[in-house]
Amino acid sequence: MKRLGFFLMILAAVSIPLFAGGQRASEAIKIAYMGPHQNNEYQVGLRESMEQYAKQIGVECVVYIADNDPAKQVSQIEQAIIAGVQGIVIDPCSYEGIYNGVIAAKNAKIPMVMVHESVSNQDDATAFIGPDFTDGGRQKMTQVMKDLPNGGNLAILYGPMGHTAQIAITNGYTEVHEPQKAKYPYVFEGEGLWEAPKALELASTWLSSGRQIDAFVCNNDGMAIGAMNAVAEVGKAGQIPIYGLDAQQDVLREIKKGTIRATIRTDSGIEVKEGIDTVLKAIRGDPYRKEYLFPMTLVTKDNVDQYLK
Repeated sequence: MKRLGFFLMILAAVSIPLFAGGQRASEAIKIAYMGPHQNNEYQVGLRESMEQYAKQIGVECVVYIADNDPAKQVSQIEQAIIAGVQGIVIDPCSYEGIYNGVIAAKNAKIPMVMVHESVSNQDDATAFIGPDFTDGGRQKMTQVMKDLPNGGNLAILYGPMGHTAQIAITNGYTEVHEPQKAKYPYVFEGEGLWEAPKALELASTWLSSGRQIDAFVCNNDGMAIGAMNAVAEVGKAGQIPIYGLDAQQDVLREIKKGTIRATIRTDSGIEVKEGIDTVLKAIRGDPYRKEYLFPMTLVTKDNVDQYLK
């Protein structure tokens, strides 16, 4: 009888579900990562890091890429809900355009954490994790003026108009630029869509106009690469300062060479870890931060070596 009692105790113990933060240990948590596109090194790296970190901590991560189409991203949110994901980490492809997707996740009681960019109805989402783009814009425009102390004509390459990052970065420019706009006129402005090919097309057109351009100020590194290629095509590589944002490795190498003047570094590792950790906390009912804005870093030739891999 003693042996039987002992056996029953062991059987009862192993039959009790083991919980890790409210989730059965034997059941993997399933989340979705939703990216806006894969058109530059930063976005490719962000997706890969999301997949790697989820795998490292034993979380199943299904990836959806919207190809910069808000309707597609809303459809992907609906697909993920039907597929039974327990949480969503999303870099939205539009500030206004995925409103209905955010509401769909809220109504389904599925936590949705925004990374990198936010949305117009952010209060309907679970949390936002991202860089302080406005300060990044301020740092960049301050560096432009430092490099051009006597003033100069600026060509501005924007991301898709209306994106959170585009708005915030440009607001940062404006704060610094507005008091000195006569000294640093915007002679060209255009929507480069975060992409090198589109930026190359615009920059080439502007350079062929004959109007003097003293610097290209770009909302991201992809467009900085496009501007750099346009400048090289007219035989002026390294002669016209170019500024980006993201600190992609290809741009860091160009800063080292002197063909791009500066970029602003955003730490994608923070977005990955905090994004996934926050959605897991929300799934488990643990406390989490509703918003986390982390600082950005100016990268020039003086400090580029510490970020090169």
